[in-house]
Amino acid sequence: MMSKKNKIILGSLFLAVLLMVTIAILVTALTTTANAAEQPPVQLFVESNPQNTVAEGSITNERFGVILAEAGFVNLRLPNQNTYSRNIEQIHLFNFTLEGTYTIFRFTPRANPMAFINLDITITLDRTAPTINLFENGGAVESGAFVQGGVSASASDSLSGLDIFEVSLNGGAFITYTNELFNVDGVHEFRAVDVAGNESRAVITRDTVAPTLQVLARGVTVKNYAVTTAEKIEIVASDELSGVNGIYVRLPNASTFTRFNESVLQFTQVGRYEIFAVDNSGNESDIFTITIDNVAPTISITHEGIVLENNAFISGNLITFHVDKPCATGFVYNILTGEATTILNSATITEEGSFRFYAVDGAGNISQKITVTIDRTPKVVNTSNVINYHTTQNVQLSWTDKIGFAPIVEVTVNDVPVA
Repeated sequence: MMSKKNKIILGSLFLAVLLMVTIAILVTALTTTANAAEQPPVQLFVESNPQNTVAEGSITNERFGVILAEAGFVNLRLPNQNTYSRNIEQIHLFNFTLEGTYTIFRFTPRANPMAFINLDITITLDRTAPTINLFENGGAVESGAFVQGGVSASASDSLSGLDIFEVSLNGGAFITYTNELFNVDGVHEFRAVDVAGNESRAVITRDTVAPTLQVLARGVTVKNYAVTTAEKIEIVASDELSGVNGIYVRLPNASTFTRFNESVLQFTQVGRYEIFAVDNSGNESDIFTITIDNVAPTISITHEGIVLENNAFISGNLITFHVDKPCATGFVYNILTGEATTILNSATITEEGSFRFYAVDGAGNISQKITVTIDRTPKVVNTSNVINYHTTQNVQLSWTDKIGFAPIVEVTVNDVPVA
């Protein structure tokens, strides 16, 4: 039978062992807690940088994954779901495309109940860029639009929220946009970035300046309302900001304008052209008018209804000079006196003399030149060695052509030609 003293010693030993076990358990629990504090049991990473973890509650636009510090598993709750649906092992890279907030539940079973760990962490996947809305005088327009009115914009992001909203004019530096209305011509580019890093851009061009028209003949720029004798004209339209949308041309004898997509055109048809250009913002240039006229006028000289050829001679009372081209000026040049007379359509010539006829139109085209002589004066043949129609010597005949009159082409004696 154990003595009272031995019972006391045995009890003391039992208490000492129990105390040691309790201390060991407490040390283990504290160590586990410390380790958990040093290294979270669940860590998040993104695909582009798997070596570095991201904070709980992060927002990302790329694939993400989990790393478990110790053996165990996690359950995953998808966006807009009420229950956990997955049981994931220690390291896993998810391949989700569904946007929204993912919740991860960490459960680590231990033999020691004090090491039991439960943890909810979240991460949000946002792959959609912000929405940028563009406006002209308050009316919505698409990105890339060309406008004449005031320019403004708005931006929104329904998931992670808007982080940056900026604007740049004509390729300059981006500055924060604060809902201004821009009434300055130029290319306005808006840039929006959400918290997840998704970026979107939109461009609108304001242009209130009409396009420029240049018309060339023989490679030289001509003025509005010019008349040219060139074989062709070239039309060049330009617009530095919004660009040329089309050139409109009313061709000779046409009642309406024809649209051409090209910014450089060439025409050869004789006649009057009316031209204007339109840019992509709807600005129109002034109408430019030019006439191609490379056809010379024609003239006719008639006597008693008969058309006379060049170098014709007549002894009649008159000739008629006619110009067949409207707006052409006829010229009558008196060879004998050197005087020139202008006419518009026709004229009648009655005086004697040699006349050169021609016409010049407004473009400078010159008709053929026709010379006609009116000569009603009888020709005189002079004789020598003749007195009172008698002579005892050889008779000498002489004659002289009068300048500006028809030349003497034949002299006869008793119908016999005299050399």
